[in-house]
Amino acid sequence: NGKGVRGDMKAVVRAALLDGEARAAPTGTSGKLKEPVLLMTALARAIGFATDGYVFTTRDSNLGQPVFRAPSVFNFYPDDFPLPGSTVLKSPASKLLNTSNVLRWHNFVYDWTISGDANRSEYALDSGLPMSSLTQPLWASWEAY
Repeated sequence: NGKGVRGDMKAVVRAALLDGEARAAPTGTSGKLKEPVLLMTALARAIGFATDGYVFTTRDSNLGQPVFRAPSVFNFYPDDFPLPGSTVLKSPASKLLNTSNVLRWHNFVYDWTISGDANRSEYALDSGLPMSSLTQPLWASWEAY
């Protein structure tokens, strides 16, 4: 709160809501690239998947980010990876951004939405996990579209 008092929630909320950067229109230096695994989970949530999670392991390698197989303990990219075309800005997730991966991401979204067959064999893969629920996309909320 500027007076050395810790835990002043009113001051925290005020600072967040009145921050110039938060209130300003987006610029060419704002925003964040969504990494492939977050794209996949966001899409699954939007569709309404009920899943044991195994369906994600069948796709993660194709998207350029195999979840349980990071090349180092520091994840899939260095934290100081430069934003392409910039000498100042850092964008770690941009290390995964290349033409091949972008096309794979596009095709993945197409597969799970426009060509969305609720009976896809991909969803029925048995994880071998006890009490596995497999994966069931819930298209009811989208059928009106």
